Amino acid sequence: MKEYIEKNLKTNMIGKNIIFYEEISSTQEIAQKFAKEQIENGSLILANKQTNGIGTHGRRWYTKENESIAFTVILYPKVGIEKLKNLSIDVAICMVEAIEELYGIRLDIKNPNDLMCHQRKLGGILVQIATAR
Repeated sequence: MKEYIEKNLKTNMIGKNIIFYEEISSTQEIAQKFAKEQIENGSLILANKQTNGIGTHGRRWYTKENESIAFTVILYPKVGIEKLKNLSIDVAICMVEAIEELYGIRLDIKNPNDLMCHQRKLGGILVQIATAR
């Protein structure tokens, strides 16, 4: 999976550094540790199977091996925190537009963070923000 992404990714920053795990408890938890160590901006934490992922409202998000994509992107934006207040929905809109452009599939967004296809949840977006001083 990592090799496929590296080969096909056309980006200047996001995903240039991919850390891949066959199985992991939570990409978010690992990303938080890497972010504290100031890992490269745009680093992608990717897992083939996630056993205890973080969802909204304290829910857990599980993925099955070879059936799902679990990932976290670490970003260090140089903006005020007020500019990030709609980031979750902004990411959802970008994903909907990209999937439609690339594959001709129209997804819907169920607030606050779900991507839906034919009234079934396809995925979710969780944005966590930590400030550095």
